[in-house]
Amino acid sequence: MPTQRFYNLTESKKNTIIRAAKHEFSRALYSEASINKIIQEAGISRGSFYTYFEDKEDLLKYIMEDFQNKCKSAIWKALENAKGDLFNAVDRVVFYVIQHGRQTEDFNFYKNILSDYHLTTDTVGFRQHAFLHNYGPFHEFTEGCFQRLDKDKYKLQNAADFGYLLELICIVSLKTIAVVYNGIASEDDAKKVYDKQMNILKVGVCR
Repeated sequence: MPTQRFYNLTESKKNTIIRAAKHEFSRALYSEASINKIIQEAGISRGSFYTYFEDKEDLLKYIMEDFQNKCKSAIWKALENAKGDLFNAVDRVVFYVIQHGRQTEDFNFYKNILSDYHLTTDTVGFRQHAFLHNYGPFHEFTEGCFQRLDKDKYKLQNAADFGYLLELICIVSLKTIAVVYNGIASEDDAKKVYDKQMNILKVGVCR
């Protein structure tokens, strides 16, 4: 995460650096994004960059905190509106993002990030090279969802067990958004696969 020197910058300077980073991550996939272009646009030296962030990944993790918080708030609100029906709430959020995401200022940023994640090394949506179930923010997200859940609908009766289901739902949801955003599948085709995968999560596969 950023050093204290970054947090000590003025809000204007911090925002300039973040805007430059988002611009570069919008232009190129994360793996191809250039620190040199970020520092040139932000008007800082390479030395200064490394006193603020450990590396490019550290910078992206900081930016992705906003993504995490938006996702968390959207799911929690949707759960409340759906009266605790998790699958209904996730449907609302996923297809709202698909249908309206292209109109947002940060569309290309999110499109590139979603197209560049690796299921085996990154915790989807959290950009963490870590085991998700040891990751504090995911525990907070899980607990918040569990509190809003209609527990009569589900067999999982504690937040820890519920977290295993939630991780699978996150993977399916973000993959669905990614394939539509990147033109790999139409919204209709992606929805057909999404619906089948979500139904398996709902009912299981064993007789």
